[in-house]
Amino acid sequence: MLTNVRPEHMDHYDWDQYVAAKARIVRNHTPADSTVVNYDDDVCRKIAEQAAGHLMYFSTRALPDNLNGVFLSGDDVIAQDGRTRTAICTRQELRVPGATVNLLAMMAVGLLWRVPVPVIRRVATEWSGREHVIEYVTTTERVDYYNDSKATNPWSTLHALDAFPGRAVVLITGGKDDKHADMDPLAAGLAGRVRHVITIGQTGSRITAAAHAHGFTAVARADTLAQAVAQAAEIAQAGEVVLFSPGANSKDMFPDHRTRGTLFKQYVRNLAIDARLSTR
Repeated sequence: MLTNVRPEHMDHYDWDQYVAAKARIVRNHTPADSTVVNYDDDVCRKIAEQAAGHLMYFSTRALPDNLNGVFLSGDDVIAQDGRTRTAICTRQELRVPGATVNLLAMMAVGLLWRVPVPVIRRVATEWSGREHVIEYVTTTERVDYYNDSKATNPWSTLHALDAFPGRAVVLITGGKDDKHADMDPLAAGLAGRVRHVITIGQTGSRITAAAHAHGFTAVARADTLAQAVAQAAEIAQAGEVVLFSPGANSKDMFPDHRTRGTLFKQYVRNLAIDARLSTR
């Protein structure tokens, strides 16, 4: 399965080498093999041209009529096999913000393995997500808090921001970068998605500089994650989202992404407890 190819591990590769390494996934395919491909990713599509065997695509946009796969048509999730189209479910039935693309990929694999459409629909609409991946924590003072500690590169943070279209986000981001990540795409993607950024960790100053270079100045600094959560709670307004999506690894402040995600959830739940006590 080819889900996406974005710059990563640039401490070990240049871009062309990295794409070539990813392309090896299909190098030894035979006509008996199958490849599931993200049609919306140009690099994945290019790699798939080298793949022998059956191709199955998934897309958040319409697929060409000559391709098999799963795609969104308005709010409907459609399976396409030749000229036959079958509705699987609606986007509103998918319970996890930001997981639509992953679920489309899962449905494509299900179709490839000839899983009946009603079973695919049931599994997709009942799936409740993974811990530390755009994970809903709680709502307090009419602000929704989400833990995306698994985001260890800027592209993952951009993906998480896509989960909240039309909603203002207060973003907590930053950590340790030992892979030469480019913060510019993240900074360029803040406008129109994020109302305020709070940075932590070693990459905080780089994120701030990149954001300012793109004209985004609503950036504050926190020395600890607890401090960042407290600042976010003060900044966020009713109806908004506080998203913890570091876009870097955890090793500057925490043992691993699970520890920092668990701590974030605890700090947020403490806020909720304090809010309830203050109203008594």
